Amino acid sequence: CEFTIGEIISDTEIRYKADDETKKDVENLSKKLAEQMESNANLPFKIFPKIDQKEVYAEVYKRLLDGGAISIFPEGGSHDQTKLLPLKA
Repeated sequence: CEFTIGEIISDTEIRYKADDETKKDVENLSKKLAEQMESNANLPFKIFPKIDQKEVYAEVYKRLLDGGAISIFPEGGSHDQTKLLPLKA
């Protein structure tokens, strides 16, 4: 399935240019994905709710203000770059 991006609408949405056959392929793929999303049991991963980190950051600030130290362990991942990846929180 090949198509040309016609417009980038947002970080998560595009409008594409395609012939009728490709449009049909994309529609079928979208339907399959929607069916999978209806049943999380079919997904190879779990979706976790957003975690409020206010308490964690409050303790970090308290420890630093008291002259203490903290350790930061970035999220797992492998790469071959010579610099650190951005920290996610």
